[in-house]
Amino acid sequence: MKKNSASWNIAATHWLTSGFVVPLILSFVIIFILKIIFGKDIESGATLIAFASIIYLPVVYWLGVMYSARYVNKKYFIESSNEIAKLATIYLIIVGGGLRLLQTINGSGLIMDNIGFILAVIVFYIASKKYIKNSNEQSSTTPTSGSL
Repeated sequence: MKKNSASWNIAATHWLTSGFVVPLILSFVIIFILKIIFGKDIESGATLIAFASIIYLPVVYWLGVMYSARYVNKKYFIESSNEIAKLATIYLIIVGGGLRLLQTINGSGLIMDNIGFILAVIVFYIASKKYIKNSNEQSSTTPTSGSL
């Protein structure tokens, strides 16, 4: 049975799952693989890794949104999918952008990583709008017992 919840709560669940948990898990997996490939010389691959973040971040966020949207669509009664997509994107911009701003101020921020993050935010918003559906849209697309 689907829960009735406020849009901000659904958006927070969506952001935490797709914008934090999934990228964190996939990052650990990627770093583990890169440590196997580069060994102790992983710092020599830092430029390659920074450049790859332009591709890596948007793909990881897209995968996260796909996973989270399936969960959110199944668990919650959604009245306004657009509002949830906007709120979740705002959460991502505030938290992720704030973190990158602090890194830039401290001198540890990479330009390529910031470009990758901007692209990831765009992908996150577009994918959220595409995959999160209003609950009435989901029920209208499922076949009834009398139809083929």
